[in-house]
Amino acid sequence: MSGKNKKRTVRRDEAVDALRTIWWFQCLSTHLETNTPREVQRAIAPHTVALDINGEPIKNNKFLGYSKGRHVPSKALQRQAEAILPKSSWILSHPIWLVLKSTGSIKDQAVEWIRQLDREVQSIVLQPYNEVVIGASRHTLGALERRASLDSLAALTILLKLHHEDNQPELVWLYAQSIFRVMLLIGTSLDRNNVAGRMFQLYVERVFSLAVFEGKRMDLSNYDYVFAANHLAGIADRVRDKHASERDRRMPTFYALQALTGIYQQRFKKYFQIPLVAITNLQKDSHK
Repeated sequence: MSGKNKKRTVRRDEAVDALRTIWWFQCLSTHLETNTPREVQRAIAPHTVALDINGEPIKNNKFLGYSKGRHVPSKALQRQAEAILPKSSWILSHPIWLVLKSTGSIKDQAVEWIRQLDREVQSIVLQPYNEVVIGASRHTLGALERRASLDSLAALTILLKLHHEDNQPELVWLYAQSIFRVMLLIGTSLDRNNVAGRMFQLYVERVFSLAVFEGKRMDLSNYDYVFAANHLAGIADRVRDKHASERDRRMPTFYALQALTGIYQQRFKKYFQIPLVAITNLQKDSHK
């Protein structure tokens, strides 16, 4: 096949594909107000729950498989779902999955992926002439954290990987800390979609593991992410109630960030501090 007509193939990845499929199914079930796979199937693909030529129910449990992330829905089925819930397939094709699947250099794809993100996120990450922002200024990190979303998380992950490619461990460390904060900020949303634990574990294995600086590594393998994210949301609600008159003038993340990087940081530090471990200790454990 010629280079001109050759289509880029997306590498299969069980962990990523399971996560994005579960999220897709959860979006549909939330819209349809049911968590029963058969009911979702009846709404999206009614022909698959009909009777066969012998009058017997067609045995098709694919939607049970989607609810557990066992297989990715076909393009045709995605289009059927779009008729019921427009733009429901956005989660399946979000660029964050390509970033997380990547195992080699992403320099050639970085700008293309960023261009698929929210315009505000693009304006933070891309400079004139499509140059990706360099360094890890508090202005860049803060702007992406305040706009905490799957898009800002994807942008931060791209930037971390680019700096990791360039062998800049201090910048990787700063981006990893920012990613951690954004994950806490969007954690309740991930939890509602039944993907919080899977998403965090994926980041522990593929992103936070890249952060090594001054002889230490982030060790989040036993961190209770779901508890921490929900605890942060509760703190944000209490802080918001104290400043009700200012509510309409603040971004939704403002109050939560007061506990992460603001005036209440020290008070709640024990809940949102990243556990660290010396690299020598990790090496010793690996030889036991």
